Amino acid sequence: MFRFVLLGAALFLAVTLVPAGPADSSPAICGERADIANSLSRKYSEEPVSLGVNVDGGILEVFASTGGSWTIVVTDQHGRSCVLAAGEHWESFAPKEKPDGRPT
Repeated sequence: MFRFVLLGAALFLAVTLVPAGPADSSPAICGERADIANSLSRKYSEEPVSLGVNVDGGILEVFASTGGSWTIVVTDQHGRSCVLAAGEHWESFAPKEKPDGRPT
């Protein structure tokens, strides 16, 4: 459980502390969550594989394909979703279990 809290804190810090890009950087890709999810599924065969709630009540989701492409999307309290990052070579790890069978 502690590892999940630590991972969540690391993701939160990575998202909130990343400096803004230069003024001429590409505009953010934002829209309705359903539209973004449908687009990721159609274009890249990506489906939601994990999610978490940030301190502002927003939902952070990781979409990934079996081919390894991935996209991180955050949806705010008002339902606006934006793509934060995307890449390749996504790998998922099964949670490790304690000797008594409970997740760590």
